[in-house]
Amino acid sequence: MTQNTTSYISIPNKLIYDTKINTKAKYLYIILKKHAINNKVNINYENIMNNLEWSDKRTFKKYLEILKDNNYISYDFTRIVYYLPLKIELIFSKPFVMIARSIVEKILILNISKSYKTTDSKSTHKRTDSFFKEKGLIYLFFIEHLFNIQLGYSFPSRKELTDILKITNKELSHIIKQYHKNHLCEYCQGEILEGSESSATGIRRTRNRYLPNNILSNGKYRYYNHKPKDYFFK
Repeated sequence: MTQNTTSYISIPNKLIYDTKINTKAKYLYIILKKHAINNKVNINYENIMNNLEWSDKRTFKKYLEILKDNNYISYDFTRIVYYLPLKIELIFSKPFVMIARSIVEKILILNISKSYKTTDSKSTHKRTDSFFKEKGLIYLFFIEHLFNIQLGYSFPSRKELTDILKITNKELSHIIKQYHKNHLCEYCQGEILEGSESSATGIRRTRNRYLPNNILSNGKYRYYNHKPKDYFFK
């Protein structure tokens, strides 16, 4: 099989915002794109499931069908045969957002679920590595999509992020902190605005700032180490 040497993994902007596509289906599209050559995927079922870290074939088929029904992919097989390669074509469109392949691959080996603390003992609230990889990849693509070259940052609100990712504030804070720690996306909490008060909190802040790491046109990363500023988490 030909090795894919593309430096970036790109997804259509409209996929990020598409409310008909949930985050699992978006995650599947990103993983398919990772394996695509000229937007064509030829991979066996076991390999793609290992990449997704899913174990249920019904889940895989469900999200494949969602992507197909909404014209993000096409395929002509009606059932999955374990020993035959899956042939899928990605229906790509412009505009799109790109993340360096090396950044995506780093996210896919990142283990951040163990450091996630929850006081809820119900198993449905326990978060796996697959959950954080799914949400985290979309988080980074969204931040990159909003990146303002002139200002040098992205400025999404927490509500924008939780709405796009379909996660709680606590889960979002965990992703932000771990991505900052692993040099995937810098975070700086907004500064307090002096002389102005909010009736809800007693303080007002400027927008939080995010700097997504990526490879630039000169082949270098946006940053290697954290900037010498007051980055912190509450």
